[in-house]
Amino acid sequence: MKYTCNFLLEKRKDKEGNLITKNVPICADICFKQRLRYPTGYRVDVERWVDTEATDPDTGEIVRVQRVKKNSYGTKDKKPVAYNFINNDLKLIQATLFELFRDNDTVTKELIISTLDNKIKKTKNRTSKEIEVDTSLWGLFSTFTKEPSVSEGRRKTYLNAYNNLKNFEKARRRKIDFVDCTPRLMAEFDEFMKTDDNSSGKYDHLPLRQRPRPKGRNTRVKVFRTLSTFFKWVNKNYNITVNPFAVFKIESEQYDTPICLTKEERDLLYDFTPSKPYLERTRDLFYFQCCVGCRVSDFFNLTKDNLKNDGTLLEYIPQKTINESTKVCRIPLTEKAQAILLKYDMPDGKLLPFISPQKYNDYIGELLQEAAIDRTVTVVDKVTMKPQIKPLYEFITSHSCRKTFIDILMKSGISESVISSMSGHVKGSKAFHRYYEVDDIQRMKAINEIY
Repeated sequence: MKYTCNFLLEKRKDKEGNLITKNVPICADICFKQRLRYPTGYRVDVERWVDTEATDPDTGEIVRVQRVKKNSYGTKDKKPVAYNFINNDLKLIQATLFELFRDNDTVTKELIISTLDNKIKKTKNRTSKEIEVDTSLWGLFSTFTKEPSVSEGRRKTYLNAYNNLKNFEKARRRKIDFVDCTPRLMAEFDEFMKTDDNSSGKYDHLPLRQRPRPKGRNTRVKVFRTLSTFFKWVNKNYNITVNPFAVFKIESEQYDTPICLTKEERDLLYDFTPSKPYLERTRDLFYFQCCVGCRVSDFFNLTKDNLKNDGTLLEYIPQKTINESTKVCRIPLTEKAQAILLKYDMPDGKLLPFISPQKYNDYIGELLQEAAIDRTVTVVDKVTMKPQIKPLYEFITSHSCRKTFIDILMKSGISESVISSMSGHVKGSKAFHRYYEVDDIQRMKAINEIY
């Protein structure tokens, strides 16, 4: 028996004769030999509803798409319900109708209504925790940290901001909700992050590496930018208009002169023989990363499949910027880099014997200290904003490999476009120019050009 089912928003007008666009009922419009409007029980704002045509990827047919917008919500019994629960119930109605018309020669309005009521009744009996959206600050912030459209690294940034704000709430001993989020509260939160640590033992229950430390300016800026993004997301998807950042101004990040190895120091490290096997592996990892310049998150995901041209070329797509650009990074491998690869044949298919990022950073410092790569460098402490003079090995991390890669190439006169094709920086990246430093040799060469 032939039939059609579409989901429509009821068209109603207010007292002034204007079409109502808020909290509009969703109905199933069922046509067979008769026509039936079946109320789903859900309501949604018109701006949160999708009704369009699309090509079915399996059949190539043009199909009608009707659903609540992703990351949005509707209501049922005056309570908010997440988009996915509503859309799932609309699919349930379609599936129920398909079975009903397939299995019965005669279908009446009464049969349709009783069958759908029986099916939908099961969803009505679900607990509020299953179908309702927790629209409190922490409920929506928790949902925000699980946002599926962003990278894993970005989600970790979101979770870090969530944890810092949660620690602040515990310290002030008063629950924080949207009404509390004022510019003044953000200023208090800023001061809290500057001093939040485990000096009193309040974080003893956490593993050592997870215990908070005082946050420098750049870290605090990243937290506030995440919060600003969260409030915009809340406003867009849940019509909650609280936004302390309309008044509270986020500082700009401050960056020091990039700290990295010189070409001579990098090559010295390659020839150095460490005293311990794990430091030898760290040396190989560190040197190879200096030769390819990828972020550590991409580096640790490299496998043998990333090697091309008989192992003379490395190819990968940076994950951090994949939503902005899907261009492939292609880095020719030097003879020394190829020699390192020949030392290892990992049974799991990984490119090299990778370890945890935390241990990697710890071992890098130990390696450079043992190799006597200890020239002094001056940096500004981001918490105290006072200059510090310390040996190089205390500041070098896995990210320094990326800076070393770019710095050496820039000093060799290679164009930015060629370097960015290997480093994966997107066009116009502000970060690119923070990865190298003009040295005295370049300055002297420039001055000599004018005489």
